[in-house]
Amino acid sequence: MSFDNFLLYKGDGIRTATREEACYYIKQHGQQTGIADWIWRSPDRDAFWKAIYWSEQAADKESGLHRRCSAVRKARAQWSLFQNCVVPVQTKMPTVPPLPE
Repeated sequence: MSFDNFLLYKGDGIRTATREEACYYIKQHGQQTGIADWIWRSPDRDAFWKAIYWSEQAADKESGLHRRCSAVRKARAQWSLFQNCVVPVQTKMPTVPPLPE
């Protein structure tokens, strides 16, 4: 759910979105997972959730420096994979019927 909502939120700009934007969006709107996140594991969906997980690990101040740096490196790699695999979602724009003549 959060994955799909973030794709709709960013629209065509999903390929230029950052990990920080995704983490902020999930923190603001809550992390919601659906059955699609577990059954239909697509490469983009998998990379997205792994990037979020590693970003959270990198933000953990209780971890040591080596573990946090390693988590940042893994999060960047997963986000790069996500941006290479993701297909932007086209939102349907409402159409206006033609005016009568």
